[in-house]
Amino acid sequence: MMIRRETGKIYLPESECPIGPELTRESFLVSSLSQGAKIGVQNEPWCSYCLAPVGVAGTRFYIMLYFHSQKLERVTLTDAHPRFGTSWADVTEEKMTQQKEQNDTWLKVWNLLPALYSWGRVENSVDLHNMESSIIFSYR
Repeated sequence: MMIRRETGKIYLPESECPIGPELTRESFLVSSLSQGAKIGVQNEPWCSYCLAPVGVAGTRFYIMLYFHSQKLERVTLTDAHPRFGTSWADVTEEKMTQQKEQNDTWLKVWNLLPALYSWGRVENSVDLHNMESSIIFSYR
């Protein structure tokens, strides 16, 4: 996986279609990105898709795309390494804190910081209510 700081585009291996502010729902659905994707929530005009897990440097990422009508509004990247928990019963606040720290490491690898950019925003989020920690790309 490669991410361009200047554009906010996320490039996945073996995909001809980058994920970024220009990606429309229509173009997503006809691209290789949609192969293996599952609808997360569909309440038109909002719809989210969970992509097939993507392997990166010995770990897997879960990637969610959130569309409002045709516009891609948000992308979440979640490091699915087993050390952060393998079930609801196995996830702890301590593991979520460790996952957030790992997210900071991933952001450094991709030369990004949680900040505002010309194309949108990057956040490193921990949601203790839902017991998840993700890197969030919000597009303008």
